[in-house]
Amino acid sequence: MTAGGVVVRWEGSELMLALTNVQDGAVNLTELPRGGIEPGETAEQAARREIFEETGLQWLDLLLPEPLAAHGRAGLRRGIWMECCWYLYLTHQTAAQPKEAAHELLWRPFDRPGPLFWPGERRLLDQHRSVVRELATAALARP
Repeated sequence: MTAGGVVVRWEGSELMLALTNVQDGAVNLTELPRGGIEPGETAEQAARREIFEETGLQWLDLLLPEPLAAHGRAGLRRGIWMECCWYLYLTHQTAAQPKEAAHELLWRPFDRPGPLFWPGERRLLDQHRSVVRELATAALARP
């Protein structure tokens, strides 16, 4: 079981999406931040930890509107099926230093995130585009 985050922030009127770019040998993998759930962690705690490790975004500044989705995908190795719980977070942070040296924080327009390594992550964003925008807009309107 894994957990991850769809982290967004407003830059003027543009909704921006946090991605992690992972240097894996000669290949760059652009993906949403996510990873394994450690013993004693809830899925939401794991999502915050993974976001911090892979993007450097501080978990204290992540506002959780609600759990977003759960979906499964095949792993890179044969015979592995991975279930992931996704959470939506809003942040005001614009820059951060990932804890893991192979990772780099990228901010991309939410509606145009560019190519993602995992096709399921693109489907996740497409399927939940309207609810993400709705929650991010509602959070912006709060005092």
